[in-house]
Amino acid sequence: MATRSPWPSQDGGRVLMARTLEGLHARGHTVTLVAPAAEPNAQTDPVHGSWLRSIFVPVRVRSLVPSVLRGLVHRDPGSMTRHAHAAVGNAVEHVLSHEHVDVVHVEQLQAVSNAAPALRHRVPIVLRAENVESDLWKASSLVRPHGRLMGGWETRKVARYERAWLERMAIR
Repeated sequence: MATRSPWPSQDGGRVLMARTLEGLHARGHTVTLVAPAAEPNAQTDPVHGSWLRSIFVPVRVRSLVPSVLRGLVHRDPGSMTRHAHAAVGNAVEHVLSHEHVDVVHVEQLQAVSNAAPALRHRVPIVLRAENVESDLWKASSLVRPHGRLMGGWETRKVARYERAWLERMAIR
C-alpha cells in the first residue's frame, strides 16, 4: 500500500519505496503494489515488470489546504483523509478476497485507511512510517504565521489518528 507510485524515483520517499519492494522480492516474497494513480505517469518501472504486480487505481487528487479545512468538521484529520479513496480500499479488498496474503505493508500513515480491509480479513498490517506526522504538523504550525490555529487543530487530530491506527495494527 502506498499513496503514490514509487516511479519515477525522483525523491527520497519514492527511492525508499522502490528499494523496499526490491528487498522484499530479493528475499523471495511475492509483491503486489496497490496505490492510487493520481499522477499522470504512475507506472511500474519497466525493470520491475516481471516480478512486481502493480495495481494503480484511478483517483482524483485532493489538495491539502481544502482537505485540512474540511477536516475541521470531521473526526479524522484532513491531511490523512485526503489520501483515503474508496476505490483504493476496494482494490485492497479484492486482492485480500481472492489471493493469499501474509501481510499488508503500508508505506506511510497517509495510506493506512486504504488498508482497512486487512483488519476485516485479519491480515497483519505493517506500517513503515516515514515520519511522525503529528510532530511535522506541530513544527509546521509553529513557523507558519497563518497556520497556528489550523496547524494546532490538525496536530491534535493527527496524533489521535496515529495512536488509533497503531493500536488497531498492534499484534495481540
